[in-house]
Amino acid sequence: MTAIRSSDGSHLSSELIRRFVELTPESSGDPFAAMLYHVRSLRRSAGTLDLNSLLQHRKIYSVRKIADPHVDAFIEPLGSGFHHGFKLTVNGTKPDVRIRFSIAHEICHTFFYELVPEIKLHPHLQDEMEERLCNVGAAELLLPAAELRKVSSELPPSFSSLDALCSQYSVSSEAMIIQLRNLGIWPCELSFWARDDEGQFTMERFAGWRKANWQWVDLNLLSRVWAKGEGSEEWGRSAVYFEGSNDLSYAKWLYYAARRQGKSIVALWSRRPLGKPSQPLLDAPGGILRPRACGSVALGAELGTGADGRAFAPETSRGIFMRRTRSRRAQGGGEFARAVAGRRRTQPSLPARSYATPPMYRLQ
Repeated sequence: MTAIRSSDGSHLSSELIRRFVELTPESSGDPFAAMLYHVRSLRRSAGTLDLNSLLQHRKIYSVRKIADPHVDAFIEPLGSGFHHGFKLTVNGTKPDVRIRFSIAHEICHTFFYELVPEIKLHPHLQDEMEERLCNVGAAELLLPAAELRKVSSELPPSFSSLDALCSQYSVSSEAMIIQLRNLGIWPCELSFWARDDEGQFTMERFAGWRKANWQWVDLNLLSRVWAKGEGSEEWGRSAVYFEGSNDLSYAKWLYYAARRQGKSIVALWSRRPLGKPSQPLLDAPGGILRPRACGSVALGAELGTGADGRAFAPETSRGIFMRRTRSRRAQGGGEFARAVAGRRRTQPSLPARSYATPPMYRLQ
């Protein structure tokens, strides 16, 4: 059987996604193209962007509101086939923009019930790729590509631009970022960080390429923004990293804008400088780092990791650097943190601050 590969290069083995793609015209084996085909076909056949009309068009006949903090929305089939229709349950306590996106997301789930009922109408595990596809479809449903390109193409990535676009289209910032990324207009990601009673921050939501348990190398960044008060912003350049389940650690440099918003800190980041067009971060003259061969001595020297040759190997397509980790029982480490601090000599925008100490790394 020929493997189906998504537009972001990830390997897809789910039978649900395979069937969905195979039964969609003009998908070319791409599940994202398949979802966009169905959303655009729905808009043409319905002749409207009104969500109430689209619900009726997709046979969602009743909507029930609940107040469950653990639920955004879900649909339930009313019978043994797509033609019997669905009922929709939505959390009515969420902000209106979140409710609109949740409804659009559930509308996109009906495409799977229609095309692959032999899986969807029987007990099955949640499919992560199906959820991603429904997010993409919801963004396209609420934010038509052609119109959004005209409106946003000249706006620089920033919170002020994001707020204006969200207000114009009555959507959440997550929905807007998803669509701007899909269209290649803003190569940005958006993360939301919740603060606990002890003043520690944990990432609670993420909109971008792929969610990971990102951590800031600059340990004080979020606390500084919080201390400035509601609506305050900080702009700069830093790095984030996470420990992967495949025994690899990943890190990337980024430009960021962080803002205190209610009980959270929201961070908008990109490989490119925010607020004005510029060269990609890794290609900038005298910039942070340039792509090098895996494990190269030159890259290790530029990172300042020492003479043992250990270094992050860049994935040039996305600016991700990675190292294979030692056992967590290993002592010492912190090469990447020291590398960040060492780069301050040539990066004035990265002031002296407290930096995290990731686990030890060894040669790949």
